[in-house]
Amino acid sequence: MRSRFRPGGIEFELLTSAGYEIFGVVVKGEVLRRYAAEVERVGLADHVPNTQVVPIGMARKQQLCATLRQLLDDGAARGTPLSSVARNNLQASVLALLFDVGALPASEPVAMPARPRRQSIVSEARDYVLANRERAVSVPELCEQLHVSRRTLQYCFQDVLGMAPATYLRAIRLNGARRDLSNASRESRSVQDVAAAWGFWHLSQFATDYRKLFGMRPSDTLKAAIGARVDMGSAVNAAALAH
Repeated sequence: MRSRFRPGGIEFELLTSAGYEIFGVVVKGEVLRRYAAEVERVGLADHVPNTQVVPIGMARKQQLCATLRQLLDDGAARGTPLSSVARNNLQASVLALLFDVGALPASEPVAMPARPRRQSIVSEARDYVLANRERAVSVPELCEQLHVSRRTLQYCFQDVLGMAPATYLRAIRLNGARRDLSNASRESRSVQDVAAAWGFWHLSQFATDYRKLFGMRPSDTLKAAIGARVDMGSAVNAAALAH
């Protein structure tokens, strides 16, 4: 299977079979080169964006199409414009996909950091996410902050924690939200307040991710916390009357 590159502003014709599905991704050359340099840590040769056909395997093509389809479906379901942060994260996700499926050239093999440095990178990533808890820190942003390539960051997380960086970053924020919900009272916090405090602006997606990780809805955690406080208050009042 192949991905096709075309320069912008030029019409073209494409003959396909019935029911053929086409995904078009338009990227400015400047944006692509900056992402490649700052996140992937590779330099793109000038001829790469003008290469019209790049072969990719069937499995990788299916992965790319499935992810693009999900991104489009999520956008249609959202019904509201994306924030600038969300747009940047979406752009970075699509560019990462192009590198992952081999549609763009990967970096040359490099020596990975020693074990202490790998642990340090993971620790620094965690500290940065917690310091910016009010928004969703992306993997590309971490790469820029820690001055490592996306490949190196992924290697460090897989080696130290056994999971992908994005999975861990989301888990940090979900656990933080759960702690806040568990400590919330009826007067102080709502699910929306807690979600926003941890950078979750898409409430339905937050609820879905929360339930997958903890086996219950965010609202159930909040209700349980409020119920426990009510029961505790009743017990204290009963004890006071007994005296």
